[in-house]
Amino acid sequence: MPEAGVYIIPLWMIILLIFSWFSRILILRYEYGKLKRWAVWVLTVFFLLTAWLLTLRLSTVFMGSAYAWSVKWINLVLALTVFSGDYFFERICRQKGSSLVDLENKLSLKEMELEFVKTQLNPHFLFNSLNNIAATIVVDKEMALEYTYKLSELLRYQVGISGRDTVTLEEEESYISNYLDIEKLRLGGRCEIRFEAITPDRLVQIPPLLLHPLVEYSLKKSLALNGKSEIQIKLISEPGTIRLDIRHSLPESPANQRIKGLDIEAVKKRLNLLFPGRYILKTKKSGNEAEVNLLIQLYRNTNNT
Repeated sequence: MPEAGVYIIPLWMIILLIFSWFSRILILRYEYGKLKRWAVWVLTVFFLLTAWLLTLRLSTVFMGSAYAWSVKWINLVLALTVFSGDYFFERICRQKGSSLVDLENKLSLKEMELEFVKTQLNPHFLFNSLNNIAATIVVDKEMALEYTYKLSELLRYQVGISGRDTVTLEEEESYISNYLDIEKLRLGGRCEIRFEAITPDRLVQIPPLLLHPLVEYSLKKSLALNGKSEIQIKLISEPGTIRLDIRHSLPESPANQRIKGLDIEAVKKRLNLLFPGRYILKTKKSGNEAEVNLLIQLYRNTNNT
């Protein structure tokens, strides 16, 4: 009996750990939405009872039925301890790993936001804007005043978002509108710009500079060396969602061969960090036209399946 007892405990532990591993797989499938809660509970209890009965059977084979029956409650307590200990150990490890990933994501997000701000506050843009204002003063003082006001609003927004995680949709919309108005003044008749916003809930919170990079990218892609270009931008907000639809001309001889600081892939990376699995970004080219469509689900779906 004593010699058999040396081997029985390791065998118990192996059986319990195997069935505990299966129960953890069930819990993971539930968290990913592939199993319902009741199914997880039923199967976990089934695995626990199966593991307990197997340890009893093993005890009967090695130690005899009388001994197995005398330690049946010890086996059950041991099974519960292994199952719960394995679950909580896995949970703690996952939480630590998740915290580390969240920290890395936040750092990456801040770096991307900093790059976006740097792109907007580049000296080339400021020089061109101030130069256009100086040239406009001679021709039309009222237009130059409007130009100056809109430029100041752009700069105020860019400086004001420092340290803010979110802004209102109204602020982002106003920023896009001011930017497009400045571009209308700068480009004159070279580009027809149309912007429409249907945003009933203008106070909904979104990350700063979420939509503008796509607008600026599309506008610069639409400009031609010669001839007139066109861009249509539509911003729609509905309960829990935001949609941005852009259609623009795609010239054979673009004015901007390479667009520095703006990249669809960079926008996707930021969206992956901010709205993982909750956005759709599509780009499409058809002849001499191109489209960019973005749909964002602002809030997580918390319904259990």
